[in-house]
Amino acid sequence: MNNVTIAELQEALPLDEENYFAVFQQAAQNPSGFTGDTRKVRYDHFIDKIKSAVLEARYPIGSDYIQHPGQPTPTEKGLPGGWELWNHRVIEYELVEDNYPDGDLETYEEGGNYALNEYVIYHLSGSHTQIIRANKQITNAPSDLNPVDWIRPGQGGYDLGVIRIARRHLQEWDTSDFEIGDEIVDGAYAGYRVVGLLTIGGTFMSFAGGYRPTYENGVAWDTIRNIKGSVTNSTPNNFGAIAGLHADEDLLGPFTYTHAGVGASMNNNTSFDLGFDASRTVPVGTQNSTETISANYWIRIQ
Repeated sequence: MNNVTIAELQEALPLDEENYFAVFQQAAQNPSGFTGDTRKVRYDHFIDKIKSAVLEARYPIGSDYIQHPGQPTPTEKGLPGGWELWNHRVIEYELVEDNYPDGDLETYEEGGNYALNEYVIYHLSGSHTQIIRANKQITNAPSDLNPVDWIRPGQGGYDLGVIRIARRHLQEWDTSDFEIGDEIVDGAYAGYRVVGLLTIGGTFMSFAGGYRPTYENGVAWDTIRNIKGSVTNSTPNNFGAIAGLHADEDLLGPFTYTHAGVGASMNNNTSFDLGFDASRTVPVGTQNSTETISANYWIRIQ
């Protein structure tokens, strides 16, 4: 209280609270006139108003709050306004101006058959929804989409001229998300149509720079550094002589083999199959991931 004037506090708080300043000022000038419970109640209420004003300035509409495991929600923490859990709500849109795909688009499904260059809508539960394009003919599609077989918005070869725009530049926080195919009707991007809905859910936060996307320009897709290798049979009919491999347990790393015909090792089989399985040496899953623990992402919408 010693570093701020009554006028400065009064300017920072709502005008309808002027009476509280007047009361507090009178109390400061004449403490004996406000004693006991009356003075304490008014003083505490005044302090509450100061705290409220500080929080209001710290958390305006559009602010975010990350709820770590075991921590309170924004409401439980006493933050002002109305908050909504935003893990699965749109944080950025992918838009095209003139090249939205023709016709009714199918939704990617397990067992589906898709032609080369066919566009479909793909949604990973709790994460992004996007129009993706097949880069080869696909028969009996797997339940977990194989990213190698598809091109996503913004990747080379997508051919629709995609831009990524943060939600805050297109709509208010208390409005419903746009859907795939929706047309932006006003503002700088009027006439553009939505081909991608990007969310916080299921992603890792990183700072712009290096190999990361520029600020408010989407996400870096799931990748690993390339794994390459070769097998050379320079001794006809005697593969085992190359590396001295005589049984499956002699193979190192991700390689396996299956023998056929006579014999019990590579160097005296009439035929064999050499396989590669990364799960023999590293944990595998539907996408590359480090060990994580989940948090909640909240946005103040009102």
